[in-house]
Amino acid sequence: MRAIMGSISAKSMRFKLILGTFIFLFVIKDSWADTVYLKNGRSIEGFIKSEDEDSVSLDIGLGIVGFRKSDIDKIYRSNQIESALLRQKWEKQRIGRIRKQEEESRIEAAKAKAESLKPKEVKVSRQSGHIFVQTRINDEVSAEMLLDTGASFVLLSNEIGRRLGVDKDKKKSIVKMQVADGRQVNAQYVLLESLKVQGVEAKKVDAAVLLDDVSGINFKDGLLGMSFLKNFNFKIDQVNNRLILERLE
Repeated sequence: MRAIMGSISAKSMRFKLILGTFIFLFVIKDSWADTVYLKNGRSIEGFIKSEDEDSVSLDIGLGIVGFRKSDIDKIYRSNQIESALLRQKWEKQRIGRIRKQEEESRIEAAKAKAESLKPKEVKVSRQSGHIFVQTRINDEVSAEMLLDTGASFVLLSNEIGRRLGVDKDKKKSIVKMQVADGRQVNAQYVLLESLKVQGVEAKKVDAAVLLDDVSGINFKDGLLGMSFLKNFNFKIDQVNNRLILERLE
């Protein structure tokens, strides 16, 4: 009989222990951390960072906010377990924010790529049978250039090179360029950081800058050659004076 009673008593003790643990966890479930209850009815939870006679500073996870004691009704001060639960909650929220930002960035990048691949129509002007386009070089210098599909490089005039600050050295990277009348001229190789044709951009564009002023060349500020055009499928709409550029993937 005593053995039976002892067994029942042991089971009862275990049940009470389990029940007590459940009740403890249930109680702390909604008591996450230090909580400041304001007289206006609001409550803010976080971790008290500092406190004096007049004010309380509370870390709310995204920053630290201060409250005047005169505006506070009461303060609940958490224990270590409750504090750990709040930190876990904040960490989950932080990871969620990061994942959301990454997903938004991925969607924006996909939209930007899709937009960049759409064909763009660029206005051109026709002068004496030649086609000229407005360009922007390295986001610094504007230039009007002759469209020349027979030129392997972008060729820039001596003046445009000067405005770009090209350090001309006749002993470095000299290339021979043939112009429309068959003459060969000396130019210095440069790599342009960017070249835009009315907003349509190519980066790291091979180019050459004339070392001297060359007379009789009717290309204004330069030639827009294949080192730029190779980045696109392109065609010329002569009826509407448009250059259509479709970026290659």
